[in-house]
Amino acid sequence: MLEIVTHFMDLHGGTKLFTVLMCAPLLFIIIDIITGVARAWRDGEVSSKINREGAGHKFAIIMAIVTLFLMEFGLYVGFGIYFPVSVAAIIFIVAGEILSIIENICLLNPSLCPIFSPVLKILRNSQDQRVKDLEELGDLEDLMPTTK
Repeated sequence: MLEIVTHFMDLHGGTKLFTVLMCAPLLFIIIDIITGVARAWRDGEVSSKINREGAGHKFAIIMAIVTLFLMEFGLYVGFGIYFPVSVAAIIFIVAGEILSIIENICLLNPSLCPIFSPVLKILRNSQDQRVKDLEELGDLEDLMPTTK
């Protein structure tokens, strides 16, 4: 059985990459929680209801990753099919966490927005409420360097 697990991990790039795939989402989730709580604390908006809701969302993300890996492993062991859907899901999840962290950082300190201007320009085109919150800080055009 250990040989099967080792081979499965090798399919994901080996033990080191497999560990990174499992740890990266957790790291970004933790950073997102810290920046979100810091922002809420600074704004006097700390709420146990919102915290529970957020914790539920983060727990669901972690369970989704675990479920995808178990599905992959089951398909591999049971049918010899390697279908690496978890890697794409992890990339998607980490990207979402990174965007959330950037939003929290910009809400905490608007003067840091120019550092993240390329990402903010992409965010500005979405209908996400968090982007609207960023826009309430002032005109984002003033915060971002112009490209000519």
